[in-house]
Amino acid sequence: MDKKDEYLPNDELSLIRECAFSTGIEFEKIIETQVEQPVATLKQNCKNTSNKDSYNAAEKLLACTTASEDMKAIYVNQCLTDVELKTETKKFLAHKIVLCARSSVFRAMLTNDMKEKNTDCIQVDDLENHIVQQLLLFLHSDNLENLQLGSAIKLYYVGDKYAIERLKVLCSYFC
Repeated sequence: MDKKDEYLPNDELSLIRECAFSTGIEFEKIIETQVEQPVATLKQNCKNTSNKDSYNAAEKLLACTTASEDMKAIYVNQCLTDVELKTETKKFLAHKIVLCARSSVFRAMLTNDMKEKNTDCIQVDDLENHIVQQLLLFLHSDNLENLQLGSAIKLYYVGDKYAIERLKVLCSYFC
C-alpha cells in the first residue's frame, strides 16, 4: 500500500469528523469543500491538543443553553417584561424589543405615535389565548411547539396580519 505510514501511522486509522446541527429549515447550499490533510500531518500540527480535551470541549458546548433556549426562558419566567398583549379574557406579558425585532407591524405600533406606544398594551381581541401563547413563544424562541393543523392555520393568519414572514412560511409547511 502506497503511503501507508502517512495514512495509517502505527497501523491505526483515525477519523476526524465535523458535525453540524440545524435549529430549523436550512435553505443554504454547500459553497465550499476542502481536501483534508493526512492524519500524520494533522498530528504534527496538533501535538499540544489531546482527544480528551476536544471531547471535553464538545461535551461542555452541548451542556450550554442556546440563545433560543435562553430567550424562551426569559419569556416563560416573565423576566423584565415591558408590554402586554390583551385578548378578550387574558393579559400576556412580553418584551417590546422582541416584538419589534420579529414584526414590522409591532415595531410600528410600539415606536410611532400610536396608542400602543403610549399604553404599552396591544389589543388582540381577535385572537384566542392559546394562539397568543404560541405566538409569543415563537417570537421569543423561534420554535413552534406541539403545533396542530387548526393552530397552524390561525398562526398563519397572525403571521400575515403582523408581518411575521417566518411564521407564515413554517405554518404553510404544516398545512
